[in-house]
Amino acid sequence: AVRDGFTGQAIRDLDTVAYNLAVQVNTVHNAGVGLDGSSGDFFAPLASVDDAARNLRIDPRITTNLDAIAAGQSTAPGDNRNALDLAALRSATLALYRSGDVPGTPTGPTRSLIDHVGAIGADFGQQSASMRAAKSQRENVLETVENRRDEIAGVSLDEEMANLVRLEAAFQANARVVDSVRGLVEEMLEII
Repeated sequence: AVRDGFTGQAIRDLDTVAYNLAVQVNTVHNAGVGLDGSSGDFFAPLASVDDAARNLRIDPRITTNLDAIAAGQSTAPGDNRNALDLAALRSATLALYRSGDVPGTPTGPTRSLIDHVGAIGADFGQQSASMRAAKSQRENVLETVENRRDEIAGVSLDEEMANLVRLEAAFQANARVVDSVRGLVEEMLEII
């Protein structure tokens, strides 16, 4: 169940977070200007939500030239207005993209990306607790079945001892009857 359902959902959720992070950061980054006067994406564009976590990369233009990071809204030194806008994404509530959404039309919930990650974590925690409870319940059922099997197939030493005592008493009584019959037969043979 973990391999076929839980893990697949975790990968889809991670793809959703990666895609939305890239789209939100790129949107704000494109509105700014780097110290070199350039603007553009911070993350390399992603084709879709599917496999976004696997394909998430910083744009090669930025990895080769840090002055291309659009931290300001002008090339003036000390202009950090765009960097502040990027930081504001932390609490910005926007419609989120889901798997299957086409660029430009998000159909997911409207919330901040951090709230979305928290909701994913809470969902995983709830599923994990549910799986632990199901495992515990199955262990209890197994223990009950094993105990019942042992009751049916098991040997009670007290009961077996009582049976032995009863059989021993019956054997002794039979032995006395046999002795009495033998004595009678011997006396009859003597008389004859």
